[in-house]
Amino acid sequence: MVNKKITWIISNYNYDPNQVINCLVGDIYLFNQGNAEFSKNRKVKFMQTKHTGHNLSDYILFIIENYAHLPENLGFIKGNIFVRHIEKSEFQKRINDSGLIPLYSRIEGINKVGYEPIYSKFFKKLLMQQISPGIMIERNNNWYAKKWKTGKYHTKFDSFYQELFPNRSPLKFIPFVPGACMIVPREKILNRNLDFYKKIYKLCTYDFFPVEAYFLERLWYLIFNDYN
Repeated sequence: MVNKKITWIISNYNYDPNQVINCLVGDIYLFNQGNAEFSKNRKVKFMQTKHTGHNLSDYILFIIENYAHLPENLGFIKGNIFVRHIEKSEFQKRINDSGLIPLYSRIEGINKVGYEPIYSKFFKKLLMQQISPGIMIERNNNWYAKKWKTGKYHTKFDSFYQELFPNRSPLKFIPFVPGACMIVPREKILNRNLDFYKKIYKLCTYDFFPVEAYFLERLWYLIFNDYN
């Protein structure tokens, strides 16, 4: 049984989110970037949003529009979170934990959590590895950005990172939650001011699937971890 109040923000694009919705307790907001055919579930508060190609724009939009009266806990999830990012049974266990909860699990085989390193087939170098439930650590080499067109504001992770954290040295490895699905307590969100969220919204919504959104995905966990 869920022992804390969670307000859920579901970002959805042309998936049927009802399997997710039906296992949630609390207020549910469905931010829909695609076809509105799944908007009829009476359990949700529906909003049609800009199709940016990335779920983070919906999460940030909710924070901006509700910054002065944020709920106690926010659950940022996707309409296809099962099983793309986490098994349903693991999700249902994880949401009872306290604090900032990553809703991702790299599963290998039946009920086996995968902690084995992932290597680049081309360069034969370590790319990433799950180091604790839901947390991956990734080599900072922009490997994922090579297939996207050049960013309008930033072309490399390091420049994006240093705009947000100008007093920090570049990272060699990045701890992050793939998919950016997580439960975040209100006080963690309020560690950043409203202008910070307006800035990252601008950086990541100027185009469809901007490369900056992938940089932000890798910083979403650190943003809420008292990281100044």
